[in-house]
Order: sequence, then C-alpha cells, then structure tokens
Amino acid sequence: MRFLSTLTIAALVATASAAALAKPAAEPASPTQAQIVAARKASFTMSAGIVAAMKHTIDADEDVNKWAFGARGLSAWAAALPAMFPAGSNITGSEALPTVWSDNAGFRAIAAKYSEDAAKLSDLAKANDKPGFAAQWAVVRADCESCHKTYRTK
Repeated sequence: MRFLSTLTIAALVATASAAALAKPAAEPASPTQAQIVAARKASFTMSAGIVAAMKHTIDADEDVNKWAFGARGLSAWAAALPAMFPAGSNITGSEALPTVWSDNAGFRAIAAKYSEDAAKLSDLAKANDKPGFAAQWAVVRADCESCHKTYRTK
C-alpha cells in the first residue's frame, strides 16, 4: 500500500512539474485584413440570401413566423457590422468605399438603424403579422440599399 502511495505521489509531482514547465498556449493570431474582408463578404451574402428568401415568403403569402430567427440574425449582423470594417481593411477585393472610414459615424448610424429595423422585423415575424412583416421588410431592404449606395462600390 505504501508503494502505491509513493507511486501516486511521484506521478502527481511529475505531472505538476511537467505542467509548470510547459509553455503557455500561444495567443491566437488576429485575422488578416484579407480574412476580415472574406468574412464580411460571406456575411453579406448570407444576409442577402435571408432577405431574398423572406421576400419569396411575402410574395407567396406564406406564414412569416418562420423568419423570426432569421430576422434576429440580421439584427445581430447589423450590430456587429461596424467591427467588420477596421482601419486598413479597404484592400483589393473589398467593395467598401472610403466613406466607410471618412464618414464612420454615418456608417455606424445606418448599421444601428438596420439592426433596430431587423429586430422589429423579428417581432412581427414572431406574431405572424404578414402585412406588418411585409411593410417592415421593405424598411429593412431600404436600409440595405441606403448603406450600399453610400458605402459600397457596387
């Protein structure tokens, strides 16, 4: 029994020593500017897909309650959107105009409006309010168009 206790203590000391000598995990690397641009372009593509599918639902006069989650996702994306445009990320392949940075307060304001309008869209979807959802969808779509007109090359 004493042998097992000694062996157990030796194993614990060896494990603790190894842990103490181990190098701490390296900090994860920050994303590159190219990765940031790729992430925001992918997010915009998903956003456009959700908006287009919502329009199909409206045009087909289907229940809209299935879009509550999607609209919440649009709201969350809009809230996160300004962080996807750090200084220096207007590189080749980016479709952002320099006004994203030169009029950053305006860019942030339209993103905040988009987020609020998409949250309202989610509430209308939850209530399955088809006419309200259709009207609010048009508001959200206009937010997209307004931002693209001012802050996007295409």
